[in-house]
Amino acid sequence: MTLHRRRLLQLAAGVTAGLAGGAEVSGCASRLSAVQAAAGLPGPSAALARAGSAGLEVLRWGLPYGEPDTVDPPNTAAFSSALIAANLCDPLLRLNPDYSVSPNLADYRQSDAQTIVFTLRSGVRFWNGDALTMQDVVWSLKHGFSPETVVGSAFSMVQSVKQTGPMEVTVSLQYPDSMFVQGMANLPGMIQQASYATKAGDALGSAQAGIMATGPFKLERWTPGGGIELAANPYYWNEAARPHAKTVQLLFTTDSGSLAQALVSGQIDGAYEVPAAVIPKLEGSGAGRLAIGEPSQLYLQLFAVQPDGVYSDPKVRQALCMTLDRKALAEVVYYGAADPNYTFINTGTWQTSSTPPAVRALWQAAYEPFEKVRSTWGSTAAIEQAKTLLKQTSYSGEQLVLGTLAGDATISLLAQLVQAQAALAGMNIRIEQLQPIEYETAQVEASARTGIDMMLSVGYNGTSNPAEPLLYGYLPGSPYNYTGFADKTVIGLIEDGMAELDPVAEAKLLIQAQSAIEQRYDSVTLLQIKEICYLRDGLAGAVTSFSYFAAPSLAYIGPSA
Repeated sequence: MTLHRRRLLQLAAGVTAGLAGGAEVSGCASRLSAVQAAAGLPGPSAALARAGSAGLEVLRWGLPYGEPDTVDPPNTAAFSSALIAANLCDPLLRLNPDYSVSPNLADYRQSDAQTIVFTLRSGVRFWNGDALTMQDVVWSLKHGFSPETVVGSAFSMVQSVKQTGPMEVTVSLQYPDSMFVQGMANLPGMIQQASYATKAGDALGSAQAGIMATGPFKLERWTPGGGIELAANPYYWNEAARPHAKTVQLLFTTDSGSLAQALVSGQIDGAYEVPAAVIPKLEGSGAGRLAIGEPSQLYLQLFAVQPDGVYSDPKVRQALCMTLDRKALAEVVYYGAADPNYTFINTGTWQTSSTPPAVRALWQAAYEPFEKVRSTWGSTAAIEQAKTLLKQTSYSGEQLVLGTLAGDATISLLAQLVQAQAALAGMNIRIEQLQPIEYETAQVEASARTGIDMMLSVGYNGTSNPAEPLLYGYLPGSPYNYTGFADKTVIGLIEDGMAELDPVAEAKLLIQAQSAIEQRYDSVTLLQIKEICYLRDGLAGAVTSFSYFAAPSLAYIGPSA
């Protein structure tokens, strides 16, 4: 083990005492070996065993990212809100655990590269018993494609949405788009009742108005600050996803220690996005099963959130990155549930089971030079180089503010490690903890990021297409284009790549775009993270790949067979 990695392990041991409700992480070097090798963490999996046929009165589910701000699907880009929306609403298509797409509310055919025809399933009803109509589908798609929604900027290629038959709707695109079909198995493809949504107006998706949809659960009640209760939809059409639980209680459990204690004691039955800091406590509890799931589109990002200020200088950002040992961060903090990542686009996006070998080869060739250089960062030599680089900038010790999610022990530890490593190069970082609603709002509203220079966050891709992170992070109009990126050449490469339906041609263009962006260091993906899910003994059925995010995942959970 290198000197700088030992130093980081020792540093982590010093800052993690008492984290995760008594889950000691001190003595990290030996504990890591024990947890990863001897203790037998579960291998990656796409799903736990299927639940039996028995019902369940109440499923109590933890939300580590706290209370959502909305359940209106195309605005539910945060973890809590998206999980809820996916259990309330059905998308037109279904995203499977391996990221393939299959029919759901509709089947589809692509008559040409710019025309997608959806044929609606008959016999589907909303929670209130009303039949699903083509008008509902047309309204929902137009709503999802609207630039006023969080995901709408990704659908500027949509030219029209029209009913073209009694059970048929046709979407016409201005140009081909490699992401569109998979997107219809995700948030923008989720269907709501048009008349209900129109009546709700601006309150749609809120605790006051809610939504009306066709999913396996209906929104029974939402007590702001207290919790959310879902009830099984008596009209649900899909026998394969008919809920086992009569009631689901969603609990806002943002404090990692409290979450771990509630899971171990059985007060909460399970959770997705379990903080890695509590892995030792949960794995050793004997009260349930910890699942480390793949495939995953989760990643840890350090990203600039202002277009100006001291941190807008790419050299300052690079200097900070040069102090960080990504392999050590994965080892120290994630206990085998993450791997180092050395480019902006996370490695999991290029390595799904459906990725053509030729595309994987192109990606690997482009990735290796970045890995070779950046895998040495965090070393004593790299920190000295960071000091030299800072002398070429105007930075002179000014305080830089790093925003994080309050209560999350994993992010807290990561932020403290970033802070301590940066200090070795003479950089002054102050950690600003944001409450869940503040944190969620700061992701999409510039005014909520005032006074913050950078954020450390777990991000995700809704699809397995490498165009997605480029699209949301760098195209003008995206709420996630935090630094106002507007390079026409790079934007052209992204748009041309998205318009390529041949995956090899697409990959060549997107790799060119990524290579240019790598020199900016404004959005840096440090780790590729596996899904961490926990389910108490006696229950089964959890989808443990990150595809749970767009699936009726809570409906699958019930008593073990």
